[in-house]
Amino acid sequence: MRNKTIKSLLLPALCFIAANGQAQGTLEDYRRAYSLYEKFNATQVYNDPADIRWDGKTTFHYSVYTPEGTDYYVGKVTGDVKTADVKAIHMKALAELLSRETGKDIPRNTLRLSRLSVDENQPTSVSFEFDSYKWKVEEACTAGLRLGSKEELHSPKGPWKKPRHWMEVDDEKGAAPVVSPDGKRQAYIKNDNVYVSDRDGRHERALSNDGTAGNYYSSWLKWSPDGKYVCANKIRPAQKRYVYYVESSPKSQLQPILHQQEYAKPGDELRFKVPCIFNVETRQAVIPSTELFDRQYDLYGPEWKEDGKAVTFEYNERGHKTYRVLELDAETGKVRTLVEESSPTFVNYSRMFRHVLKGGKEMIWMSERDNWNHLYMIDLEKGKVARQITKGDWVVRRVLKVDEDNQVIYFTASGVNPKEDPYHVHYYKINMDGKEMTCLTPEEGNHSAVFNEDFTLLVDKYSTVEQAPVTVLRTTQG
Repeated sequence: MRNKTIKSLLLPALCFIAANGQAQGTLEDYRRAYSLYEKFNATQVYNDPADIRWDGKTTFHYSVYTPEGTDYYVGKVTGDVKTADVKAIHMKALAELLSRETGKDIPRNTLRLSRLSVDENQPTSVSFEFDSYKWKVEEACTAGLRLGSKEELHSPKGPWKKPRHWMEVDDEKGAAPVVSPDGKRQAYIKNDNVYVSDRDGRHERALSNDGTAGNYYSSWLKWSPDGKYVCANKIRPAQKRYVYYVESSPKSQLQPILHQQEYAKPGDELRFKVPCIFNVETRQAVIPSTELFDRQYDLYGPEWKEDGKAVTFEYNERGHKTYRVLELDAETGKVRTLVEESSPTFVNYSRMFRHVLKGGKEMIWMSERDNWNHLYMIDLEKGKVARQITKGDWVVRRVLKVDEDNQVIYFTASGVNPKEDPYHVHYYKINMDGKEMTCLTPEEGNHSAVFNEDFTLLVDKYSTVEQAPVTVLRTTQG
């Protein structure tokens, strides 16, 4: 991939200062000020690769903004991973083709492609969305490109739903029936209780009879892997609290609109969850003691273990001074702690990472227990730390992939190099035994990388406050 140097245009701060008692600026003053946003728009940073995406293991694509419009490139890694065969999509010919097919005048300089993808076996065959259609174009990097197919896009059925606000509590009601692993039965909620039946609705029977509107079972049901059990949270809801705000000048009407937003405040009662397990054949219920999760801010899960003998769930204590991963035995109902985080101030629960390895005996866990955010291997049978995987006066930012077959973890971190800006992000890999930690992005700077399907290659883009972005192709091997 060819590296290009860019020139950045910085938008100067605009200040309107009333001097000598003069009145507020005129309408023309405001128009002149706002016009600067168009002149110094961020999209006028030219020749900087963006929207980099891999299409499988060896093919990638990206876009570049130029004075003539947006260009799109497709790359194919052949043998030498330090280089790639990169070709540009013929945008002028593509604009002409789309103009003919749509009957509209589509200027090349305004043409933008959505959801672009490349055929890994034939990199000059590309697909994208434009003008309510999905297009496939063959020989896209030549002036003789041709249309492969054209398929109309259909909007999803049903009303569009506004994204849920982070403080809005999901009541966990109304989910569809959950099919058993063997496909023969289904579990669902009826009259606030857990029921099972055949797929056609016959042989219906209740597994619980104590659910009420004020203490009901969640419809997010989980079958055990062997189909022997069904697990559900029993929820005691709390009265919802709201904050209100006024939209003073709505576009839809002249009068203001009063909005309400669900928002629990300190001291408000919160809902309470209890994981319950039901034996489908005997209808025996396993209801655990809540001693280890009795002061809930929230409870996440449950999830069945691989062997189907227990479920695990995460307990976030109100006040966030304690955080536990707990296990509930499906036969005995005993709850035990697999891992616990505690702090006299605050456990950073938003940074938690948990990955249970195949076999269910070990778990990779992220923790700040030594005052730096690091990765640990947890022995799940003993409920103790087996070993610390990463260690030092630096922080793990994010786990990207756990490659169990090769016993390797890919992650981002900051502060590893004490001579560099501690906020710069770099990419690393490390063996699960904590050995052979390797920096995959060694140059100084803040890095943003995109990996291919099997994490053997990456496109790395990095820069500093004094250096324009540089984009390179790298390998994670050797």
